[in-house]
Amino acid sequence: MHLKIKTSTMGKRNVYVVDLRSVDGVAPFLKKYHRFSTEDQACEFVDKVKSNNHYDTGTMLAAKAGCETTLFEQAEGGSIRWKYFEDLAHMFTQLCRLDYEDVDGKKTKFGNVLCQHVLTVDIEEQIVPQLIALDYEYNSIRHRIKALKKLFDYASRKKWCGSQNVASSVKIPREKYKGEAEAEKTEIERYSIKEINKVVDFAMAKDKPWISQRTGNVLCPQWCNGLAVKFAAFTGFRFSEVAGLKWKYVHLDEGYVRCQLSQRLEPVRSGKDQKSVRTLLLDAPKNTKSHGKAPAALRNVFLIPELAQDLREWRLRSPRSDDNDLVFITRGSDCKGTKPGRVLTATNWRRDFLTPACIAAEIKPITWHDLRHFFATIAFERFPENYVRVTELLGHEQIQTTLDHYKGWHDKTGRMKEDGAAFQQILQR
Repeated sequence: MHLKIKTSTMGKRNVYVVDLRSVDGVAPFLKKYHRFSTEDQACEFVDKVKSNNHYDTGTMLAAKAGCETTLFEQAEGGSIRWKYFEDLAHMFTQLCRLDYEDVDGKKTKFGNVLCQHVLTVDIEEQIVPQLIALDYEYNSIRHRIKALKKLFDYASRKKWCGSQNVASSVKIPREKYKGEAEAEKTEIERYSIKEINKVVDFAMAKDKPWISQRTGNVLCPQWCNGLAVKFAAFTGFRFSEVAGLKWKYVHLDEGYVRCQLSQRLEPVRSGKDQKSVRTLLLDAPKNTKSHGKAPAALRNVFLIPELAQDLREWRLRSPRSDDNDLVFITRGSDCKGTKPGRVLTATNWRRDFLTPACIAAEIKPITWHDLRHFFATIAFERFPENYVRVTELLGHEQIQTTLDHYKGWHDKTGRMKEDGAAFQQILQR
């Protein structure tokens, strides 16, 4: 291992830079330079790296660096998704920062421990309780133990520990009983048709054009923000599917819309250091073959005549109305629509339109995904017993998913009283 300390000038002061590029085992996306204001701080950092020797010995940090390097190469080659790679890297870092107490009672960080000294009981008694204390659910802890298993697989290949993976047999305790308060929160709240219409009406009213009272000029034209709320509530599209909708998939004459694309936040590598920059891209919707599942999200959803008319009027007003243009776009930096944006996010729409509409309708503020529950309310009113049709409209992969999400609603379809009376008649015979 060879570490360099270089002096550079930043403004009018000297900065001491530790160069880690020549250190073996450092993943190509890790930080290459560490800057310090004094030479003593830089030398102290160099001594710490050399003493810990993380990058070329059998510590957990060494396994982390090597495993991340392997995953990085797989992500660059396209064999795994960048999102999957970044999630694992985040879990590795989090695990290495957890506290650990060795056999001698010395307290340190888990990343500084040699892989050969870690036992299954140590993970169960020290690592898992810390993850539970961080309020992680069972599945989240299970994913982190799986990430830890990858670290020990790498350490085993490097002969830093035995062939048996100590993380593979870790038992995670499951909470059997959540209590009355938690049990009552499990059912998704159902909204009435009146509440749905109030939210939609307030969102559409807020989207009217801004007109100067003094000159009568239009300061800001009527846009599509309120229409997006209405569209999501009356079609059941996820926000990513609303954001990825193109005009060529909106069939106004036939009265339906096609869910074909979805907006996704993906990391894109750029620059000399290949740093990750999150960029919004169009991709296949959720639960499609591109992501290893059935193409349930690729679906057609009907348009009510009122919504179809609103979309027809918006296409006449929209500055981007070609078939390959997005339906819902932002006004742009000037807020006048003369330079409309192409990519939108849920945060601003929820803050500026959805939340005020919920407050005006006197219901608690909801998320964009809750608008799917609005649509589910309408769907169950239209198809009270046809769960297959509701599943198709919502884009769920399986009917059981719809039943699990809305199982509390089935008792409120008006059939229970009829079934009870029918059973009473049978008993009287």
